[in-house]
Amino acid sequence: MTDSNTDEDMTVQEYVSTLLEQAPRDIRNDPNARAELIEHVCAEYIVYANKENIRDHEYHYLSLVRVQRLLHGAQEIYENQTEDLFELAERSSNEEYKKELAESAGRYSVGNTYLALYSLAFETMKDLIERLVPKILRDDLDGSVSETLISQVEHYDARAVLLNKAEIISDDARKGIQRIGEVRRDLVHDVEERFFLTFLDETDDLGYITDTLNELYQLVYEKPIYVAADETIL
Repeated sequence: MTDSNTDEDMTVQEYVSTLLEQAPRDIRNDPNARAELIEHVCAEYIVYANKENIRDHEYHYLSLVRVQRLLHGAQEIYENQTEDLFELAERSSNEEYKKELAESAGRYSVGNTYLALYSLAFETMKDLIERLVPKILRDDLDGSVSETLISQVEHYDARAVLLNKAEIISDDARKGIQRIGEVRRDLVHDVEERFFLTFLDETDDLGYITDTLNELYQLVYEKPIYVAADETIL
């Protein structure tokens, strides 16, 4: 790092913490303002850092910060577009029709954002799952046993089942992993799904995405990445 606020040995987590400590209290205490600052600081870190020195845990951190911002961004775009279209349709006296029109417009506007969100969440999730698989085995076993297990059980979903059976990940995380994989598959391979986003019909809350990733990240790195609004920072 060559920025004056940091030293060259800082990780992205340390860089974020340093700049947040320097930020005004009102920004630190506002979840939205804090999230925006974190994303800005992460982008700045990438600009100044020597990519040869960025470690895997930092890429996971950066990826999950981006997942959270994509999620918030998609929700904001959807709400704004829906509201705008509802106002434009006011000439119609059919309230149900206006709601359906606004809903369709909102979904159309965020399809690509959700594609990026689920793709990034999926790839990071698979990475974290792979790092957890060796926890299934006894500590006294040779490292080659872990490598064999990873090579024999290649599919992320099968690995998640094993981790759940071994009581390493929770039932909620197991379900979240399955859901993230299914939605990502549909968004990638079904063009129609990217426009109509039928997965939104089946859930009122997409918080399972960050909840699942948070549990996996904490199991790998022994600390959460997402924290409650009243806590200090990632």
